[in-house]
Amino acid sequence: MRDWLLFFHILFAIVWLGGSIFLLLQAMRARQSADPDDRLRFLHLVEFAGKFVFNISGVLVFVFGLWLVIDSSVFGFDDWWVSFAMLVVIASALLGMFYFAPQTRKAIADPAARDAITQRIYSVALGEAAVLVFVLWTMVFKPGS
Repeated sequence: MRDWLLFFHILFAIVWLGGSIFLLLQAMRARQSADPDDRLRFLHLVEFAGKFVFNISGVLVFVFGLWLVIDSSVFGFDDWWVSFAMLVVIASALLGMFYFAPQTRKAIADPAARDAITQRIYSVALGEAAVLVFVLWTMVFKPGS
């Protein structure tokens, strides 16, 4: 059972982090484009990915991670990297709900502010991706254990 829990935890973490990196690359592409419609298409992609990729994969990463810890006789919630990872998942979900989603809707609705908002979204997403990579590092190397 543990192997299946770990498999699904890793699978959805890959979807989540891979999706983040993909969107960052798409953002770079949209920002460099001379066609303003490319930025609008990018924002619609962000909106779609938020609903159908990040929401689902984030919840499943959390659920399978929680289940793994509950099922483990070796690792627990007192391991800092476990608590840190769970905190990051929750913070990322809140960031998605209260920052990315509203800012994306605002950028879609306001062509005059679109470039500035998209730049801010990109900057925050870059920081979030860096934190997710650090979480991945802690999951692999389990510092302090």
